[in-house]
Amino acid sequence: RVVALMPPQTDPVTSSLVFFLAAVIHLALALLIVFRARRTPGALPMALLCVALFVWDMGEAAHAVFSERRWKYVGLIGSSMAPAFLFHFVVIFVRREKNLRLVAGALYFVTLLFTGMTAAALYSGRARGWVDGRAWNIGYLAALFPFLLASLLLLRRRQREVEAPIERNALNFIATGIGGGALTG
Repeated sequence: RVVALMPPQTDPVTSSLVFFLAAVIHLALALLIVFRARRTPGALPMALLCVALFVWDMGEAAHAVFSERRWKYVGLIGSSMAPAFLFHFVVIFVRREKNLRLVAGALYFVTLLFTGMTAAALYSGRARGWVDGRAWNIGYLAALFPFLLASLLLLRRRQREVEAPIERNALNFIATGIGGGALTG
């Protein structure tokens, strides 16, 4: 006998409130970055990451409340954008933007294609079939997940280079955030 592991069923109101709260926090962080730290290196990709996470969370919240598939696509659009902004931020933070400019550009190109095809699911039955099938998940993991791992490796490499406890602590916080985000995403 095969037993499928299913996540526990949650109340739609509770899950929508959690997603909505996360969305509000991400939007607040994006605004805080834009208005208070816009000249800081890495501020733009970090603000855009927060906006992508806001879109993801709002799509999930609306899907939990309204049970309309289109809101799920909105959430997936946000999740499609997040890896590129995260990688770009990490590359700037670890001071490797010149060395990895082409890699970041390639990731933005893949992200643009992936996000565009996901957005097409709002209007096209063919695109909906792709996004609703296994291909979307496999494509996401194959195309975008390696950059999450690369981000962690870049942070780890930078940790070995720095001696200042403050910077090492910041690197630990970012790595913890990436790991936690990957597990909960």
